[in-house]
Amino acid sequence: MSRYEAVIFDKDGTLFDFGATWGAWARRVLGDLAEHDTALAGRVASALGFDLATARYDPDSPAISGTIAQTAAIIAAVMERPRPEIEAFLTRRATDARAVPVAPLAPLLNALSARGLRLALATNDSLAPPLAQLRAAGIEWLLSEVRTAGPGVRPKPHPDMLLSIAAALKLAPARVLMVGDSRADIAAARAAGMDVVAVLSGPTEPVSLAGADAVIDHIGMLPSWLDAAGQCHP
Repeated sequence: MSRYEAVIFDKDGTLFDFGATWGAWARRVLGDLAEHDTALAGRVASALGFDLATARYDPDSPAISGTIAQTAAIIAAVMERPRPEIEAFLTRRATDARAVPVAPLAPLLNALSARGLRLALATNDSLAPPLAQLRAAGIEWLLSEVRTAGPGVRPKPHPDMLLSIAAALKLAPARVLMVGDSRADIAAARAAGMDVVAVLSGPTEPVSLAGADAVIDHIGMLPSWLDAAGQCHP
């Protein structure tokens, strides 16, 4: 019997390149939100751990693993504007963002499916952006389950989304592998009773991923890791 029956992926930093997807995007969005008030945009960027000049996030940026609602709350506090207004704006702009894949996703996910693995997604994003990005990448149909943070579903590092996926697939958590790029992914997997592979394709410092069962460069290396871990072809 194979070691795992399903794989749950994080989205940003795992399936999609975090910096390439959200770096220049954030610079444009913060500029638009601040109505091109450079000083205000700078204060918001500082609160988010984002460098406007380089379009790079600090590894400890609350925007990396936070929900859109949490990010909106930080921005709203700095700008003294209503949080729901900021959240709606961010959601709309994120839905239109062009997500840059870390690796050719359709061939990779098809190959994993051919092993008999069921595939799923758990992201702290709200629902509309990931659905649009998965559809644009041509992989939406390859995912059995998609979970996002929202009312009644706590974001990672809480295990809610992972346990919900395991229950929907009728699998024991120990039969499910989590793949992510952040401390929140590792903590959620541990709390859910799942093994976890961390990838180095996100903005998190490698030392912060030490709690994973394994660390690989990117998800393109996952099939080789699965072979070494005893996940044989059907």
